[in-house]
Amino acid sequence: MDQDIAGLWGEPSTCDDIWQAAAGVTGTVCAVAHSGTLLVTAGTGRKRMASLAPPVHIALVDKIVLTLDQAMRLVPQQTSVLVTGPSRTADIEGVLVNGVHGPGQLCVVILEDCVVEDTASGG
Repeated sequence: MDQDIAGLWGEPSTCDDIWQAAAGVTGTVCAVAHSGTLLVTAGTGRKRMASLAPPVHIALVDKIVLTLDQAMRLVPQQTSVLVTGPSRTADIEGVLVNGVHGPGQLCVVILEDCVVEDTASGG
């Protein structure tokens, strides 16, 4: 993630700040074209919780790969989360409810200088 973009938002000082936020903004390692999955990692200056706790997750994408296999080759040593759409669950009667176990809304922003790797070899 470009440091100019990463520096636009201040870091929440506590976990409570993240839980109280109207939206969480994260960068991504990549997005997967076939499934729409986002790979989000934790690490210095990156709060994985921002993709999980607020009701809206805004993900900034600067790299797109074709398959989940390609994405898994990019997983760093830090804890990672795979996000494929907003949180959804259904009760025993089949009633679908959004946002029960995570954000109910997911907004994906594809950055202007996004790199697209469109081959199985990753290049």
